[in-house]
Amino acid sequence: MIIFIVTVISFLLEYLINLFSFDSFFVGLIIFSSMVLVQPYFKKNKNLYFYLVYITNVLYRMLM
Repeated sequence: MIIFIVTVISFLLEYLINLFSFDSFFVGLIIFSSMVLVQPYFKKNKNLYFYLVYITNVLYRMLM
């Protein structure tokens, strides 16, 4: 559940940064930071982590 919350919050923050600043240094860093923060929750199942990163990347490219 924490993984879903962190991912959704990072998408919202990323959207807000893109809404107010188009040439910001921070574009993409929030999503990257959230993926680094949730990585310890996937110690036993690395494939699930890679699926999450892939799906997050696809959603990021579609929405941003």
